[in-house]
Amino acid sequence: MRSVGHGFFIRTILFVLASFMASGLSAQKAEDPARWEVAGFGGFVAPHRALMRALITEHALGGSVTWSTPALGLWACHREDARWGFTGNVGRTGAPEFLGAQGALLGFADMKLAGPWRFRLCGGLGWTQKTWSEEDPTTRQRVVIGSPINGSVQIGVHLPPARITANSAFGRVGIHLTLDHQSNASFTQPNLGTNVFRLGISAGWSGQAPSWAARRDTTLRVSLLPRPVAGWQIQMAGGRRQPAPLDARENTAELSLDRRFGGNGRWGYIVGAMGLFRPGIRGIGVHAGFQIRFTRVQVDLVHGRYPVRWQDEEGQYNRVVFQWHIKGSWWGRIALHTHGFRAHHPSIGCGYVLGRQTP
Repeated sequence: MRSVGHGFFIRTILFVLASFMASGLSAQKAEDPARWEVAGFGGFVAPHRALMRALITEHALGGSVTWSTPALGLWACHREDARWGFTGNVGRTGAPEFLGAQGALLGFADMKLAGPWRFRLCGGLGWTQKTWSEEDPTTRQRVVIGSPINGSVQIGVHLPPARITANSAFGRVGIHLTLDHQSNASFTQPNLGTNVFRLGISAGWSGQAPSWAARRDTTLRVSLLPRPVAGWQIQMAGGRRQPAPLDARENTAELSLDRRFGGNGRWGYIVGAMGLFRPGIRGIGVHAGFQIRFTRVQVDLVHGRYPVRWQDEEGQYNRVVFQWHIKGSWWGRIALHTHGFRAHHPSIGCGYVLGRQTP
């Protein structure tokens, strides 16, 4: 029955997408004001591990509230028709006995993709109602996640209301295809995490009157955009992880040196090396990847190899790093270190750019 339900859900998505694309919705303009949207959604938890298949008994249903506004300043100059905002969602997961309900509060960046379509990247905190515990047989079967408060990420493709001031009914309706992820980065075990695919239908309305002059006059700011921060950066960070559900937590530490180069204001490349430490074990990694830049905020995506292995069974790693400018040459950093798609540990720290560069 679940496979039949999922197939019907996917066919429904394709039908709705085709209908909206055929209706010829106009592209959203950069001058659109702040916007509120209320959405209802349906979907399902992806059984990305075999032991999760028996836990999922129904579809995931819920709702969300979103506020967004056009980006201004340097970010608006770097990205075409960029927006930012906040969203909150809550709903059933489709696994009532083992996960219960989930909710999340997220901040997001919203960027133009093609025509009226937009890409949205969200991050924040999530909540899961039912978690693993060793207290009794029932809680020991909740093997998906071991903490009620978790990190939450959402990525999605969106067709927002074309013009929220339009008189047409379709002008106030949007559709949203998203993947919502919750996990705790192995700070607490178990940590299989949840991945929920959703289709949402939203209604939108204006949050404020547009300020036409402020939205259109960008010529001077574009000509004064600063050069991207590049060169050498020294980084240090500390983290904490739990190797197994009944194990004690352990501390981790990192010391690294990266070279950032190439690209323009929107993206660049990274090569570097790092030392990794946990009780009684040291490792050395070398890595390379690319960086997405938002002037004072940067996102690093790198892949690395261990010349000196940190764990005998792991020869490579991946890292996602969120970095923001603090002051002068100093940056704050939050990172997730993974082996394949398995989180190893989260860390928080700082970085210093050599050469006194500032964004």
